[in-house]
Formats: sequence, structure tokens, C-alpha cells
Amino acid sequence: PPGFVSADGLQWQQRSVTFNCPGPRPKWVDFHSVVYDAQAPASRRWKAYGCMCPNEPPVRRTVCYAYSGDGQTWTQHPENPILQPETSSSWDKVHDVGVTIYKGHYVMIYQAGDGYDQHLELAVSRDGEHFVRVHDGQAIIAQGMGDAFDRGLHLPTRPLLLEDEIRLYYGAADYLAPDDPPFEFERWKMCKLQMGLATLPTDGWTYLRNIKGKHVGYITSVPMAVEDL
Repeated sequence: PPGFVSADGLQWQQRSVTFNCPGPRPKWVDFHSVVYDAQAPASRRWKAYGCMCPNEPPVRRTVCYAYSGDGQTWTQHPENPILQPETSSSWDKVHDVGVTIYKGHYVMIYQAGDGYDQHLELAVSRDGEHFVRVHDGQAIIAQGMGDAFDRGLHLPTRPLLLEDEIRLYYGAADYLAPDDPPFEFERWKMCKLQMGLATLPTDGWTYLRNIKGKHVGYITSVPMAVEDL
């Protein structure tokens, strides 16, 4: 398949890109997000994420991943899909994915849900290959109320990391909200697709709180090395 490269982000040149598929071949693959990690093994410093439709059941859109050492020859991960959609419904699927590296973690924002209630959820990984969901089933950006422009489906992009805040730009529609009537193609053609912005404080991806009614709570962290002061 073709690929494009640019030195300034304005002028682009087409280059040939090779994709190897050592595992089961999917029906199709669509990559949305590419990151470079200088700390990863040399053969996997380039990582691409997107959605795929497998040939084997369950046949629905899921999260896939490919890696490369030079950005031109790519290998699809043999264990794709790396993140399945929710399993509350046979229609649950993932359409779009945005991944960025934040303080040594891979942070994934992905669109989850079925035909309605297509909201954005959060997953995280330490190696860019094994992701775990954060608050599975819960939207990280609440859908708007009433006639709000973002009352319906949401679409992700990669987060923008600033010194004092995290910005989440997202696409949104005023249709396909959970309480909308059955799908109408004419209504879908006339709906508005616009851009929204949500902000988080630095390190504000999630937070801890005690279970209601409990006086004591416990957390277990990964091992941390403490330097002598």
C-alpha cells in the first residue's frame, strides 16, 4: 500500500510501504494513529494503531496494531486484535483509535459502543502492545444533553499534551444518542458533525476514590525504585 512522508508536515511525497501479516489475515485493516518510541526495541520503535475486521468470529471491528523499525516495512502483530470491544452486546465494536505516549505509558482513546451510544473510552499500556481498559464501559467525555452539538456519537483524536493541561479534541454529532429513535438514513445525512474540546489537568487521566461507605481503602502500585536523598 502507499505511504506518505514529509519533512515539514506541509509538503508530502508518496513512498511504498510493505505490510507483513504473520498471523490470521483480517478482512480489512485501517490504521489511524502512528507513534515513535525511541525506548522500544529497534524493530518496534514505530507503532501504528487502528481498527480491523477479523475473519474469525466474533466478526466485528476491533483494535489492531503493527510495528516497524524504519517506518516503511511493517508487521501486523500476530496476536491481533490487541483489544476487543465490550462484550455486553453482539453489536459492540471499535471504530476509531488515537494513541500517544505520556510519561512512559501508551494512552489509547478509542470509540466504543454499538450503533448508538458510540462514546470514547480509555485504555493504557506500558509496552504499546498489551492494553488494559480504564473504567471499562465508562465514557471519558460525557455526551451532551438536550440539543447539544455532541449529544450523539463521538470520534477520537490523539491527545495534545501541553505543559499545564491535556487537550482532547474530538469529533461529535447531534445524532445517534442513546435515546434517539430507530436509525434513519435521511436523518443521518442531515446531522451536524462538529469539533469539540475537553481539557484535563496534567496527570488527570483518572483518579482514585474510596468505595462509598468504606472508611479504609487500599491500592497496590507497580514496584518503584526510591533513590536516597
